[in-house]
Amino acid sequence: MVDLEALGVPGVPVLGYTRSIRYGWAVNTHAHAGCVEVGLCLRGALVLESRNVRHSLMPGDLFVNRPDEKHRLHALPKGDVHYWIHLRFQDRTPRFLGLTATEVRALRKKIESLPCHVVADTTRVASAFHRIFKCHDTLTGAYRTFALRSACMTLVFELAELVDKKQGLTEHTDLSEIISRIREHPERKILLDDLAKEAALSPTGFINAFKQATGFPPLHYQLYCRLTQAKRFLSETGDSITDIAAQTGFASSQHFATHFKKMFGCTPKAYRNSALT
Repeated sequence: MVDLEALGVPGVPVLGYTRSIRYGWAVNTHAHAGCVEVGLCLRGALVLESRNVRHSLMPGDLFVNRPDEKHRLHALPKGDVHYWIHLRFQDRTPRFLGLTATEVRALRKKIESLPCHVVADTTRVASAFHRIFKCHDTLTGAYRTFALRSACMTLVFELAELVDKKQGLTEHTDLSEIISRIREHPERKILLDDLAKEAALSPTGFINAFKQATGFPPLHYQLYCRLTQAKRFLSETGDSITDIAAQTGFASSQHFATHFKKMFGCTPKAYRNSALT
């Protein structure tokens, strides 16, 4: 975590890179006075709670927390990696990135119009984050200040560009019934072609619409729901791990354990032991 304002980049008090090295690490509820926080999930599965709504973020997804908006990250698995940055859109001297007051206000309006959870092609955003860290780590002196300011400008531009790329779901692609059914019965087998027909969409259109609505492609969402249900069974029942694997739709206890550890950073047995202590 670095303070870019101290390095001559006005309006960027915090730039961070997080890699979770153990299961169970989380962030308590908090807010950032006067700053917009933007984060990019690089690896793992983040769960963001903002205004009492939970958002499940997959690699490539962005999260945006507006000034003074209470939020927290939890259920961070071991190995989770994400970038994050705080942006203070101050339109008085020293102005954000040295822009004019009018430019700062226009940019702030753009960025704050992004939803809390952004599902989009964030390749350019990831490249911009990487560039900022590279400038910080490899350059020195006045040129580093210039490079950092330019790299931050590129990042904010790419974020603003996402506003015009948001795609709204039309009325006939309301997926709430399908999503609810998968969430309530994740153990049941699903066929993408059948679900696409039910939603009156092509298979590709259905997958895109589903991800936009939930943050996951359909099969990944089903897997997430299965694992979430399994966590509850592990902590609330005395059923064996083999039985829980079967109840939640996994082909075997090994198949279940592999996916559970990948998602949550520990084995089902270790999770059950920690939940009972």
